[in-house]
Amino acid sequence: VSSEADLPVVFALAGPYPNPATNEATLELALPAPGPIRVEVLDLLGRRVALLAEGDQPAGYVTLRLRTERLAAGSYFVRLQAGDEEAISRLTVVR
Repeated sequence: VSSEADLPVVFALAGPYPNPATNEATLELALPAPGPIRVEVLDLLGRRVALLAEGDQPAGYVTLRLRTERLAAGSYFVRLQAGDEEAISRLTVVR
């Protein structure tokens, strides 16, 4: 059971790490309020290449793992959307 003191106060997308990634990357989300979220991986043209999470999420910290075997080597953006807020991180995949 978590208390309000354990909840984040700032919306954030930390990571991904390791970066560059070869097989897997870890993403950490800080969600100060509950609600629907979407976490997706986009190529440099803005096309979605992976959907990591979608749906209602309670407030708190969330850790997601992205398997990168199916992604070509290159640069990608990880986008977190929650309500009117958005955060973007860059990810590089290497082989």
